[in-house]
Amino acid sequence: MEINWGPGPYGVTTTLRSTYPIERVVLFVAHHPTAVSRLLDVAPMVEEDPRVQVVFTVPDTSAVAGPTVDLLHRVGARLVPWRQARSQRFDAAVSAALGGLEQVHAPVLALAHGHGPAKMVRRASGDQRGPDAPRELYGAAASALVDAGRVIPAIVGVAHERIRDLVASVAPEAGPVTEIVGDPAFDRLRASMGRRAAYRRALGVRAGQRLVVASSTWGPNGLLGSAPDLPRRLAAELPRDRYRTVVVQHPAIKAWHGGRSVAAWLAPAQRAGAGVLPPEEGWRAALVAADVLVADHSSVTMYGAGIGRPVLLGAYPADEIAPDSLPAVLAARAPHLHPDAPLAAQVAAAVADHDGTLADTFAAALTSAPGDSMRLIRDALYRLMDLAPPSAPHRVAAVPVPRLTPDPGGLGAAGVAA
Repeated sequence: MEINWGPGPYGVTTTLRSTYPIERVVLFVAHHPTAVSRLLDVAPMVEEDPRVQVVFTVPDTSAVAGPTVDLLHRVGARLVPWRQARSQRFDAAVSAALGGLEQVHAPVLALAHGHGPAKMVRRASGDQRGPDAPRELYGAAASALVDAGRVIPAIVGVAHERIRDLVASVAPEAGPVTEIVGDPAFDRLRASMGRRAAYRRALGVRAGQRLVVASSTWGPNGLLGSAPDLPRRLAAELPRDRYRTVVVQHPAIKAWHGGRSVAAWLAPAQRAGAGVLPPEEGWRAALVAADVLVADHSSVTMYGAGIGRPVLLGAYPADEIAPDSLPAVLAARAPHLHPDAPLAAQVAAAVADHDGTLADTFAAALTSAPGDSMRLIRDALYRLMDLAPPSAPHRVAAVPVPRLTPDPGGLGAAGVAA
């Protein structure tokens, strides 16, 4: 769905037809559906203030611009075309990814859309290339933080001291504007722990069953890229009376391949009894509900480890991951799945042999400001807007009860004929 250029609650037309007493306009820059998920955690911090208008834009350089626009339309966001957004001035801007932000006419708060930099930029191939060179990390690339002799963001918001130090090492000029703002995704996850029973009911987990969450990031080295048939095998091989399998997929998978194709590829797993969550939301509820994760090097896995969920690593591309990152730590301490061996024994062993100290290790490494991200990010945003924040604090909301995608072939949530 395209966005039409036109007047709206931004630029010189901000108050043209305004009902509310708008004093500031904030631009949320959404590069892809995963960034939308993080921005929707952050937007409510200012959206409830009638003095503040929030609008969204999608850079036209995004490889998945169309699906990102469609997602924002579905959640009711007020959208501005990228070309128009680049020509307007805003009081502040927020992004959950880097790239193109030097074109935004506003002080930018740059946030992460995952647990932090860990994946190295893929090395280019080809006979005409020169020798190998050090690779930058996604989310901490100097070229995305500094442009034409200026630091692009007004504030680089990071979750942890180690990420602040990393940013300062790769882009020293950005060090003075890098602030610890916590991790809103992890804070919402922890705020949702008390709803475990409700989430398990919604995911079709019966009494006496363990919930196995199969989680995949995008790309050929994620769980689904490495073993497309694994969700079906889990649902088929694990005893139905003792296990329930639910699949979590990275939003970029659907955005790139198309929802219809992905649904077709996951249909055999659903027919075998697995549940499938929509990629946009539901993953945090699934982590709270889970008894064990069969997963890869993604942020979902790191968050799961941070709340104490046993992890069985089904995919780990060591040559893509920074050796001192959280995924590398997990890969050294968690069991790795052997796809040619029976799955049931491996899943049971992952639960029985789980190292209970991992939760504290990962929780402490995910955020240096546990439970405080909403206050810190809101304060940073209002500071950029030069506006006094509301006196009432913004509470950390639990994530909603998940809704599974429809089962094919008349199968019910528990995988039996309806």
